[in-house]
Amino acid sequence: MKKNRFLTVVFSCIPGAGHMYLGYMKRGLQYLTLFCLSIGFVVMTGWTRLDFLVVFPIAAMAVVWLYAMFDSMHSLTRMRRDGVLFPEDDVFSLPLFKKPTLQRKYHKWIAVGLIVFGVLIFVNSTLLPALNRIDNQMMHEVAFFLSSYLAPTLLALALLFFGFRLLVASGRKPKEDDR
Repeated sequence: MKKNRFLTVVFSCIPGAGHMYLGYMKRGLQYLTLFCLSIGFVVMTGWTRLDFLVVFPIAAMAVVWLYAMFDSMHSLTRMRRDGVLFPEDDVFSLPLFKKPTLQRKYHKWIAVGLIVFGVLIFVNSTLLPALNRIDNQMMHEVAFFLSSYLAPTLLALALLFFGFRLLVASGRKPKEDDR
C-alpha cells in the first residue's frame, strides 16, 4: 500500500507517529520517547521551581519535534524513490546509539548533565527553603559559636595531633639504611 503524503504530514505533528505510519516502528518509538522525556523534564523543572532551566527541555522538545517531522517526510520521499512498501526498521538508530565510542562520549555528558541537574534540584528544593527558615538571630549565634569555639578547638586538636606524631616519629630508632 502506497503511503499518503497528507496523512504522513498529519501524523508527523506528533513526534514518532509519522514514522510509525510509514512502518518505522522502532524509529517512531525512539522519537516519541525523546519527546516524552523532554516533556517530563519541563514538568520536573516546574515542580522544583527551577524556572530558569525550563528553556533547555523546551528547546529539546522543539528540536525533537522538528527533526522527527522532517525525517518522516524525508523517509516518505526515500520510500517512494526506492519503491519500498515495507521498510526495514532494524537498520535505524539515533546517533546516540550508533557507535560505541559515541555512546561513551554521550554517556559521560549525559551523566554530567544529570548530576548537575540533580544538584540544582537538591539545592533549590531542599537547602534553600531550609536556609530561608533559619532566622537571622540563629545565624548570628551559629557564626559566633564557629568563630569563638569550634575554630580554635579544631586548631588546637590539629596542633596536638601533629605534635604527638612528630614526638612518636622522633623516638623511633633510625634504620641502618637511614644513617
